[in-house]
Amino acid sequence: MKVILTESQFNKLISEEVNEAKFIDSLLGVNDPNKFVKRIVLGLLLGTIALGSLPGILNTVAKNNPAIENVDQSKLFERIKNIFTNVKNKEAQVTGQMRADAEGIKRAATEVSDTALSQICKWETNHEFGYQMQPKDLQGYRVRGEARKTYGYGLRTHPNGKFMEDVKRVWTQPELERLFKLKIAKEKQWVLAWAKKNGVELGQGQLDAMVSAVYNYGHAGFLRTGIPAMIAKNPNDPRIPEVWAKASDHRKNMGGLHARRRMEAKWYMDDIQKENA
Repeated sequence: MKVILTESQFNKLISEEVNEAKFIDSLLGVNDPNKFVKRIVLGLLLGTIALGSLPGILNTVAKNNPAIENVDQSKLFERIKNIFTNVKNKEAQVTGQMRADAEGIKRAATEVSDTALSQICKWETNHEFGYQMQPKDLQGYRVRGEARKTYGYGLRTHPNGKFMEDVKRVWTQPELERLFKLKIAKEKQWVLAWAKKNGVELGQGQLDAMVSAVYNYGHAGFLRTGIPAMIAKNPNDPRIPEVWAKASDHRKNMGGLHARRRMEAKWYMDDIQKENA
């Protein structure tokens, strides 16, 4: 069984904490038994509800939902439990395979390092992650030359592809912190997918550098620099850090941006030096 979040469910999850009471309320309007089962499995996977509390939830909902009112509760519980267990087992198998692959390819990286996450926060805000946001961070501000508002950690676009201000005008600090983590995860997945497509194995510094650049440039912007093409041709080409460090030199009077490119280039160079050591 494949569990997929709809856009509305995704937006709901990142805009508020979904507790068990709200989850039960959401089940009352589900008239299709199959959708009902899917929604419960999704709740289990997301941690909104615990497996141990499921019998009580089914009993509560059954009294108010015609879709399952006449269904054998014990059989329904076993069905949901089996689906949930199978999904978790498959998830564990995939995770185990990824771990085995990472051990087999000693230098392959799959997660952005804490050092890079901290530095990206500083580049975007001049603060560590979790800093006390000011009204302009929550209400948005316009960067020179940009038509759209930026929020919090340099966020102009929402993970769903829309501009932040088109989703909502004012955000809370917890929402922006969750969105930052989601954006980092999204850019990491893009980088890893690009690397797999091009047959490139990325070391930790290379992954960190590429995620930072993509977060700043956007996918199309980073591709236009020509750096990805160089990496695809030869990831250990010593010219890559040289080109990378100067990639934003055309942006005058932007010392912070130039420093960012140099730091990304250093992260990338560190991996080349380790490979050639």
